[in-house]
Amino acid sequence: MNIFTPAVRKSTFAALALCVLGIADCLFLLKLHFSVGTFNAFLCAPHSTFDCDAVNRSIYATLFGIPVAFVGLGGYLLILMLAALFFRGTKTVDGIRHDRRYVLAALGSSILGAAFAYYLLAMEMFVLKTYCPYCLLSLATISALIILFWWTYVHTAPKRSP
Repeated sequence: MNIFTPAVRKSTFAALALCVLGIADCLFLLKLHFSVGTFNAFLCAPHSTFDCDAVNRSIYATLFGIPVAFVGLGGYLLILMLAALFFRGTKTVDGIRHDRRYVLAALGSSILGAAFAYYLLAMEMFVLKTYCPYCLLSLATISALIILFWWTYVHTAPKRSP
């Protein structure tokens, strides 16, 4: 039985596209993190509700000295690799086999990434009292990945005969 239906193919392709969006967002946030002086990015006017500099230069912007955008970049690259391995499949004697374990690993990685992103959102809301729209984009991206991988995992389950 082929679990790789057109709907599963579309959801996996959407997950790959979201990973690329997350990677681009993290690369932008890394540029912002290492920029000298104030970085006036689109949607990030200093001293407003959205202040990327305040968020990206806060104590919450690093984890053991590593920028959280770099951690996010690594996470998105891992998820991209897992989704690509599932999308590509493995050649067998019977044809191409798509291993659901890749989807489960991508789902677990996405959940861990989202948990950390929601922690950072809480720090933005309650401690810093300002937001970084590019961090919120990453949060939305990882949340959408959870939904896509959950849907894909459920819809690739082997059908049980009555």
